[in-house]
Amino acid sequence: MILAVAYENGSVFQHFGRTENFLVYEIDGGTINKRELRGTNGLSHGELVGLLASWNVDVLLVGGIGSHALDLLNQKGIDVYTGVEGDAENNVIDYLNGKLSYDPSKVHQCSHNH
Repeated sequence: MILAVAYENGSVFQHFGRTENFLVYEIDGGTINKRELRGTNGLSHGELVGLLASWNVDVLLVGGIGSHALDLLNQKGIDVYTGVEGDAENNVIDYLNGKLSYDPSKVHQCSHNH
């Protein structure tokens, strides 16, 4: 499984469309085998969906996200957990242990031009 976290300064970043980095984990049988910080090269919103899909991401942890981006991620088969806050690594561990704290209402109507 590939899990990505919208990432900034050790924490889960709160605006998906402006994410500059993702912390990407390769997980096998509930064990983290590899973690890597990957930049987005200035991509935003819908372009990030394609980037995550190209990395074969299965799960995304993020703070806030627009409904359009969420729909696109779901169409790519990526499970999205919104409203995640705090330390990125701790949230990944919580996810693996079935204890992730998240808020599915952290989806907003996006007013940006795509």
